[in-house]
Amino acid sequence: MKIKIDGQEKVIDTETCKTLKDVLDLVAREEVEEDILLNRVFLNGVELTEEQELSPESVPMEELRELEIHTATAQEISAESVRMASEQLSEVVEETRKTAELFRYDDESEANHRLVILIEILQKFVNLLELLKQALRLDFSAISTDSKSLESHQQTMIEILGQVLSAQQNRDWISLADLLEHELVPLLQTWSKVIPTLACPSDNPN
Repeated sequence: MKIKIDGQEKVIDTETCKTLKDVLDLVAREEVEEDILLNRVFLNGVELTEEQELSPESVPMEELRELEIHTATAQEISAESVRMASEQLSEVVEETRKTAELFRYDDESEANHRLVILIEILQKFVNLLELLKQALRLDFSAISTDSKSLESHQQTMIEILGQVLSAQQNRDWISLADLLEHELVPLLQTWSKVIPTLACPSDNPN
């Protein structure tokens, strides 16, 4: 099997490997430095699917002809996640507005369908913030914008999500629409301004 790491072809003994996971573990253990992570992996010229990334043990050695691996530091990967999150937030803001409108116009079924997806995205965003804090070694209590610390903004996000879920359970569509439009949208807009600066700590707002 042909293996390239960051463009350089490597000779690696994979005789004891049975799956893609075994190979990736071997590469991570023996071919890259301790603080370096496997970032992007191409199998037979095609980047791994989400399913393959989550379950590399399901890919047998027989399917591996060529493996190309790109590495990065945790900070570099986090910085890329920051940029992607920033791009996606503008779409989330627009989706939040649309969902609020649907609740106001009594389109309950479609609104709830969109809300389920929206909440899932926002919960992933909250989790991403935690990962970024750790990977980039950020102190959210020491970074502020709009006269509040990022720690306060993060806590507000969690509280609003709780209120949204409560309003949904109570079928209080007007309150739910108000929370989405008047509480969540402005908060997301704040994060959309802040997120890009997290990749460059020297540019953090005061």
